[in-house]
Amino acid sequence: MIWGYCQVGAGVITGFSVGVAVLSASVFTVNALLPDELIEPKWYAACLVAMAGGIVLAALRLARPGSIGFAALWRGFGAACIVVCTAQAALFLLQEADIVRSYGRFRALCCSGVVALGLALALCVKTGSSRGRWFIAMCTVELIGRRPLLGHGPGGFEAHYMNVQADWLSRHEGCPEAMLAGDVRHPLNEWLLVATDYGAVGVLAVMSLAAFAVAYARRHSSAESRDALRIMACAGVFSLFSYPLLYPFTWLMLAASIAAVFRGALSRHWLALSVAILVVSPVCFCLAVSRVSLAMELRRVQDKAMLGFSERMMAHYARLYPKLRGDSRFLYNYAAEQYEAGRYASALQTVRECGRLLASYDLCLLKGDIHRALGDRRAAMRCYRRAHWMVPSRFVPLYEMYNVAEERGDTAASRAIAREILAKPVKVPSRETLEMIEDVRRREAERRR
Repeated sequence: MIWGYCQVGAGVITGFSVGVAVLSASVFTVNALLPDELIEPKWYAACLVAMAGGIVLAALRLARPGSIGFAALWRGFGAACIVVCTAQAALFLLQEADIVRSYGRFRALCCSGVVALGLALALCVKTGSSRGRWFIAMCTVELIGRRPLLGHGPGGFEAHYMNVQADWLSRHEGCPEAMLAGDVRHPLNEWLLVATDYGAVGVLAVMSLAAFAVAYARRHSSAESRDALRIMACAGVFSLFSYPLLYPFTWLMLAASIAAVFRGALSRHWLALSVAILVVSPVCFCLAVSRVSLAMELRRVQDKAMLGFSERMMAHYARLYPKLRGDSRFLYNYAAEQYEAGRYASALQTVRECGRLLASYDLCLLKGDIHRALGDRRAAMRCYRRAHWMVPSRFVPLYEMYNVAEERGDTAASRAIAREILAKPVKVPSRETLEMIEDVRRREAERRR
């Protein structure tokens, strides 16, 4: 009996230790040495720590079979969740009180009151936020309708959504949604994202896997499997209103839940799984470290380029290009630095390559600037107009269209654009916006003299 208690205690301690390490890495990790300081470090840290934890658990399992039971590990992992989430909430309160320097915004998750309130607000209250969500959902449904069965492929939403939004807003000039529209990278609904990228086939596949997990859990019911189903249900409902799958914490919770549901089947193959973990994890660990090193090198190159050394960094960008050519963020940054270095033809080629992966307001502006530098003012005007319809509340596209019209000597067009700028309501006041408005007002006043 004493030995049994010792085994349970060891399992709880192991589950708690590994859980705290992995979950803390997925929640608290930030790194200013990476291109994305907040989200990307959490993924790298969570993956590295999870692989290390998997190696430890597999080694313990092989060294002493039966010494650590899943129920004890689950209890320890649950305690780790409570500790990490409590620490996260405490950190948020300290940041809000300006006691601790804030590096990001955290929000505590309350699964039941919050979901019901969010649904009520989304359906019943006509706030700007809810109208904006409905507008994004409407445009996303239109995008899904273009390829409803198989979707647009991985990254399809980022590659096409903003074009759909621009088309809709250009057809409904002056609509209330024009002031709500922004540069959207996610439909704020994971199910819509799956439908966009993978179509009805993808949605049905996810729902079938969920149904299979529920059916299996009911046939092999246990306290752990019931907890796991609750976690999966919370994640599924929360996915209707936000993007929880952007964060590694959610994936860790789902992975642990799947392990809890299928613990019976997994336990029958524990030896093969342990060996596989010990063989595969070190390889994946090395690949992840290599990826982190590559990302850190990119950040160093970006920082130096932003200090005014764009031309000197071109060789470094060219060396990184074969490895990162599928990353739209890299291609955008590369094109921007080529433009700053005066390599306009190369910048145009890169920005077109980026456009196959990403449709965005900033990319349209950059493409317009490149065409303008190449002397193609007609193409520049098209790009600025496209950026304007993507986010009609912004002043920069109109201001650049005004400048291009002035450069072309098109007085009628420049006056029409000036009237639009001066009559346009300011959504978010800023010094840049006010300076553009005042510049247009001054130039139009000089014209009238």
